[in-house]
Amino acid sequence: MGEQFGRDRRILSGGDYRRVFARPKRVSGRAFTVLACPGEVHHGRLGLAVSKKVDKRAVKRNQIKRLVRETFRRNAIRSSAIDLVVIARPDAAKLPAAKLIEQLCQHYDRILCQFDQPMVTGVSAPV
Repeated sequence: MGEQFGRDRRILSGGDYRRVFARPKRVSGRAFTVLACPGEVHHGRLGLAVSKKVDKRAVKRNQIKRLVRETFRRNAIRSSAIDLVVIARPDAAKLPAAKLIEQLCQHYDRILCQFDQPMVTGVSAPV
């Protein structure tokens, strides 16, 4: 595991979240809504929003967050200068991990198309 998900790859401040929420390009699906806007740094950053509405159990919410982070880490979208906020929906707790990964990769491709960048279809992540 040479690649890591360091602080420079995360959206940390409330101001950065507000900037993404202000004028996002949006892609929605059954399990996730992905908001994106051009980033302020030369690589992609990820923010997560997984509320108790998704699942009351912290264990399940944390599993979803780990899966989203790992999919982002292994995906080429992280090399694009795009800030993403992934908002989990209640169905994210009900679907198997393979389906969630598939949906995230589709969302990433659609976001890249909106920013006129090459697609990253076929990126694998652990199940």
